[in-house]
Amino acid sequence: MIQQSSSSECPCELISVPYENFISILPIYDRICSSDFVSQQWIDYLFYENTSYYFQLDFRHSASAQFQILRTLCQQAQQVVDNSLTQFYSTQFITNQLVSMESFDIQTNSFIRLFEETTPPSFLDVLTLIRLLLIQYVAL
Repeated sequence: MIQQSSSSECPCELISVPYENFISILPIYDRICSSDFVSQQWIDYLFYENTSYYFQLDFRHSASAQFQILRTLCQQAQQVVDNSLTQFYSTQFITNQLVSMESFDIQTNSFIRLFEETTPPSFLDVLTLIRLLLIQYVAL
């Protein structure tokens, strides 16, 4: 009769596995980022070379630029998430012992939560940089 101990050592040569082998994260972006409002066709439609015909406060005066900024923000958000996912997937799950399913779930869920908590502040850093650049530009 074979007896099994509660803490078994893994005799395997491979003790690490990339998270991408067993976790898949599919980001969901705001619908505006996949809408026609950020398409080049829409921006071109709004662009009018001689905006002096419009009153300064008329939306058409700056509409093209505003939608270009919106598109850029969407692209930046996607880039930040893509970079975070690349880093997330390259991280290894490492253990030299067999892990219970409960322990495995706790560890992987903690790692996913860490990803979810650290990615938005990365985008906020980009927004802060853009804001500071705009303040500097307006001050000139």
